Amino acid sequence: LVIVKHSVHKVTGEGGPDCEYVVSNLRPFTIDLQLVDISGKPAECYHNLQLRAGLYYENGLPVRAPTHDMEPLLVGDTQAMIVHGHGQLKLKMGVNALSSKLGKQRLRIKVEPANETLRRNFHMLSVLTEPLRSVTKLERRPLGKGERDCSPGSAAPISSMAGGV
Repeated sequence: LVIVKHSVHKVTGEGGPDCEYVVSNLRPFTIDLQLVDISGKPAECYHNLQLRAGLYYENGLPVRAPTHDMEPLLVGDTQAMIVHGHGQLKLKMGVNALSSKLGKQRLRIKVEPANETLRRNFHMLSVLTEPLRSVTKLERRPLGKGERDCSPGSAAPISSMAGGV
């Protein structure tokens, strides 16, 4: 399983070592997925693989919702079906999934099979997004060199990230 495209709302330090991806919890973003074979070629004959998305810290540990709060950390299409080798998740960060509320840590979305046996036995069917920062409002200041902001209705794609976890 690979991530073909992951949209974000803002990119800072683009192209440099300090590159950072930012999403707002007020706007949705998408993750496009593709199932590939061992050689990396699209495996379009496979379908009906149910996937789920979860929120993780940059270090790979799962983010736990506060026990007193019933708000989900991720909202939107947190489950997707692979059909003809392709799938898409349209997600939004929950109200408590803010980097500022989580120790200023960057976050990742982990996409993995919904079936526990598949998760346990086929690690190549799990993938993590690039680390990102989750905010409520995007800063509205003039963009500096290496920064990109999207128009209100769209999101900037992170080009072709591949690889399973």
